[in-house]
Amino acid sequence: MKATTVGESFLYERMFTVEEVRQFTEISRDKGIHHVIPDDKDRLVVHGLLTTTILTEFGGENNFMARNVNLQFLRPVYTGDLISCVITLDQYDRHPIKPQYQVKTSFIGKNQDGKEVATGYFEGVIFARD
Repeated sequence: MKATTVGESFLYERMFTVEEVRQFTEISRDKGIHHVIPDDKDRLVVHGLLTTTILTEFGGENNFMARNVNLQFLRPVYTGDLISCVITLDQYDRHPIKPQYQVKTSFIGKNQDGKEVATGYFEGVIFARD
């Protein structure tokens, strides 16, 4: 969905798998024990940065390039958790010269129990589509 109106919200959902955590562990080199050894429920803790890759779906849909990202991780996300992320468009201003828009968003990520797992905002540009 293309973002153009301040106040618009966009919902993205994702469930992370053990295989995705293992791949991210290799790519990021973050081999903290909680990402490698399952807990007593056979779950791994999903990396915070992997969790917030949900935000990149918005970026891909909108030709968005991030310039500033602020993240707060509030509680662990585990493999098998369904994460819902609501992104709200807080600013959308056309650049006076360049064919782009200055954009600021805020987001809240929650698990399947409705508990917040991450919040924050990101700023950047959306390149004009016209």
